[in-house]
Amino acid sequence: IVDLTKEIAKPTPILRDPRDNSSLWATEGNLIMVAGEAKARKTFNVKMLVYTYLQQNPEGSCIWVDTEQSEYHIGLAFKAIQEVMNWEPRKNHPRLTMVSFLGLPKKERLNMLKEMMSEVNPGLLVIDNIGHLVTNINDPEQSDTLVTMFDKFKKENPHSVILGVLHTNEGSSKLSTDPKMRGHVGSDMEQYAETIFKVTRQDSKISKVALKSRNALAQESYQFFVDDHWIPRIMESTSAGETEPQPKMSAVEA
Repeated sequence: IVDLTKEIAKPTPILRDPRDNSSLWATEGNLIMVAGEAKARKTFNVKMLVYTYLQQNPEGSCIWVDTEQSEYHIGLAFKAIQEVMNWEPRKNHPRLTMVSFLGLPKKERLNMLKEMMSEVNPGLLVIDNIGHLVTNINDPEQSDTLVTMFDKFKKENPHSVILGVLHTNEGSSKLSTDPKMRGHVGSDMEQYAETIFKVTRQDSKISKVALKSRNALAQESYQFFVDDHWIPRIMESTSAGETEPQPKMSAVEA
């Protein structure tokens, strides 16, 4: 029962647009999603969100669970964030933990994640890729299991945010300005997420991110490139709403 005799606190902002801090991307106790087709550079956008979170929340910590990348590529993500944060290289850092579920059966991944979510309390929990936790992405029951699991985590950890990653339907970005996430899982996440970052590959150097948010303070979009150190860099907007060109853009993908 919601008790209106008591003051109900507004959700605390936990992630803002790093260009000016005016655009609110996430508040505590919510789920945000990064979505896009293969090679749209979704993981690079996740890197940018992770290091932005760590910069904006000096006491915050992040656990990143990856279901599809090799240890080498997970290490590259760790090193890129490490460099942005000016952490000592080649050393683990207590504020960022990377976990690999590569090669595990999907049911085992789900059970391990459930166990982990009952034991840890990070400010930001990244799950890349949510679709790899289910055996059938179109199964309503399996989708409901994910939603229930996320709800339980948010209730037990009201100051945390879950950042999920999911593919959009192949070719959908060419047919629509709002490509949908895959399967019944995607449909549920579309309705469930506070903010969705939909990543579209623009060319060999730049990706565009369109924001779909319940928050009125979230701006509509931004662009980013990846530099020669595999670090994603958000591009500055000009007063005309365009983006300033950046030097030394890299054509790496994710």
